[in-house]
Amino acid sequence: MSRFTAAKSWILIVAAALLAWSSGGVNAQATISADRPGMDFSPLVVGQGLVQAEFGLFGANRSGSGEPRTWSLSGQVLARAGISPDVELRVGGAPFSAVWRTSGGTTMSSTGVSDVELGLKWAARSDAGFLIAVIPSLFLPVGSDAFTADHVVLTTNVTGATTLSDAVALSINAGGSLLTGDETVASGSLAVVLGRALNSRLGGFVEAGWFASEGSSSALLAGTGLTFLLTPVTQLDLFVDRGLNATADDWWLGLGLARRF
Repeated sequence: MSRFTAAKSWILIVAAALLAWSSGGVNAQATISADRPGMDFSPLVVGQGLVQAEFGLFGANRSGSGEPRTWSLSGQVLARAGISPDVELRVGGAPFSAVWRTSGGTTMSSTGVSDVELGLKWAARSDAGFLIAVIPSLFLPVGSDAFTADHVVLTTNVTGATTLSDAVALSINAGGSLLTGDETVASGSLAVVLGRALNSRLGGFVEAGWFASEGSSSALLAGTGLTFLLTPVTQLDLFVDRGLNATADDWWLGLGLARRF
């Protein structure tokens, strides 16, 4: 099947620009709520008529016994636009991805672009005081050969959050995906994140996640991270996660920026 050329990696940037144009430049007074960093998602949506862009640099390392040592790096983009008070449109992906594999003293590398995510987030509040959001998405197989699933992937995430005190919040995210094609492959995930406000701008969190895919062993990771409000509509972040079993990557590392326009 055909793939995007390198020039087509700008598709996500163009999509973000179109979403920003459609927002009409409206601004909000509320503090930004980003879907990054961490293994969970925010249960809040971008306000109607608003747009938010989130950028991240993500790295992973793996050195399992009997396997090539692998490093990967990707530049991630997510554009979110509020289309109603409770629903947002989402377009995301990685315009740049790279992987290096070393085995027997030889290193092989690949670079390219990822598949593209199109999705929605719907937010609702439960009577129990939980904020709950449902995020259905589909991933279009338009990435480079080394970074595509080759078939459409359907995913759904359900995320919920509640406050435990004035400074502490708990978030839980459950997700599932289905790789379509000649044979379907199912996978699932569960993540728990505990966050704390350290002051009016700085926040910290700890997290743990379980990731399973049909036909392979489950992966377990845990880690920590920080967020910093540069302005009420601009957030900086960084995080690190450590694999807890042989199936998981050794390390996940990332940093990012989120900005509402």
